[in-house]
Amino acid sequence: MALPVKRIYKSTMIRMGTTLYQTAQASGGTPCPPVLLRTLYDVRAGPEYHVRWGESPRELWVLVRTFSGEGRFVLRPSHTPISLTGNTLLLLSLADIREFQTVTAPWLFWWLDFSCTGKLALPVRTPTSCPLVKPERRLLRECLRNLVSPRQWRQREASALLSQLICHYTALLPESPRHTHPGLTRIVEDLRLRLDGSLTVEEMARQAGLSPRRFRDLFMEMTGLPPKAYYDHLRLSEAAARLRMGASVKEIAADFGFSSPFHFSRMFKKKFGTPPSRLSSQPTGS
Repeated sequence: MALPVKRIYKSTMIRMGTTLYQTAQASGGTPCPPVLLRTLYDVRAGPEYHVRWGESPRELWVLVRTFSGEGRFVLRPSHTPISLTGNTLLLLSLADIREFQTVTAPWLFWWLDFSCTGKLALPVRTPTSCPLVKPERRLLRECLRNLVSPRQWRQREASALLSQLICHYTALLPESPRHTHPGLTRIVEDLRLRLDGSLTVEEMARQAGLSPRRFRDLFMEMTGLPPKAYYDHLRLSEAAARLRMGASVKEIAADFGFSSPFHFSRMFKKKFGTPPSRLSSQPTGS
């Protein structure tokens, strides 16, 4: 079941993920729940390319992002065929795949399989046209570079970048799913603008026009996480980006509303598995 892989290690800035997030927000995209990226392949498939897939756990997903050529997936249980041409996106459960092969070579695509703790807004088993955005391929390469790193925090950063990519893809759908409560949607979209730690769950609920309990229930349904956990996820992910751009631990702790640099460092290490001082000492690009 191994896929032919061309691994690319060109370094880029994590701020490209922010660019894609802003594109998604401007298009009205739905935030993506946290994901755990398992494997990532950059595939250039020739005319003889044909993979027969074995059984996989139902809870694992694959996102196939095509750029050129044409391929075909055959799905379980009824041998349903799905054709993929260039600039197409397809989300599948790994358990649904029976086989896939080239139709028109070269078939160029990225394969990203992952697990997810929440509900994805992308359609399943439905090919969707998705135009290429300039930083997209570079961000995919950054995901790959981080994923193959022996450092655990880089592997987690790859998952955070994939989450941003899915947010971007969701925004580009011609008919992205919309949640019915406008107040909740507005709060989720505005959270990234209020990363100073000043928002409480009670204030979020009040601004959405909901009771705290109803707000938590709807928020979980929309993002897959409780409000505070999602808010902390955004704050720490943005803090990681700021660290790589040269900000100090002290500056970030103050800007993002942590009670002290020690408090920020403890939460950062719990999420990424490494102290923030190590991330800030890494080069940002080449």
